[in-house]
Amino acid sequence: MQLSLARLGELSEPRQRLVLRHLCQSRGWPVPPRGRLASLQQWIATPPDSVAEVRWHSPVSSLVVRLWRGQLWWQVSDTVTRHGLGDGVSDCQRRELDDRARQSWQALAAQEDEVVIGQRQPGDVMRLADRGRRDLKRLLQEADIPPWQRHQLRVARRARDQAIVALWHPACGWWLRAKPSG
Repeated sequence: MQLSLARLGELSEPRQRLVLRHLCQSRGWPVPPRGRLASLQQWIATPPDSVAEVRWHSPVSSLVVRLWRGQLWWQVSDTVTRHGLGDGVSDCQRRELDDRARQSWQALAAQEDEVVIGQRQPGDVMRLADRGRRDLKRLLQEADIPPWQRHQLRVARRARDQAIVALWHPACGWWLRAKPSG
C-alpha cells in the first residue's frame, strides 16, 4: 500500500497523526508508537528523493513503512521474528517465484529448454533493441520497482551463452525483452 507525502502534507500535524493511526487501526495493523509516529511525520517535510525506513511490532504482526520517491510504502507481516520483519526470501518463496516465472515464460510460447530462469547477479547487463546495453540496476530504477522488491526479479538467460533475454517481476510479468540475437 502507498500513501502520498504531498497529500499528508496538506493536513495539520494533529490530523496527520489521526490519519496515520486510523490507517493502521482500520486494517488491523499495529498502531505506531509515539516515536515511530513522530518519525513518519518528519518524513512529510523531506525532499521527494529521500529514502528512509521505520519498523514496529505487535505480538502478532510487524509493520515496515518505507519512504521512497515521495510515497510511504506500507508492508505488514504476520510473521514476527526476534529480529523483526525479514526482507530476505526463503527457499520456498524463491522456488515459487521461479515457478511463476517459468510458467509465465511458457505462456509466451517460448522454449523453456532454451533459457534458464534465475536471479539477477551483480553487474548484469541486457541488450535492448532501442537502447543498446543497459545494466539491470538502472533498468529497475527506470521501471520504478522499489529497492526492497528487486529481489523478486527473475532473469531469463539463454542457456548457450548466458545472455539475458528477458526480465520478469511478479508485479509486471515479462516486462522487458532483449534485442533478438542475429
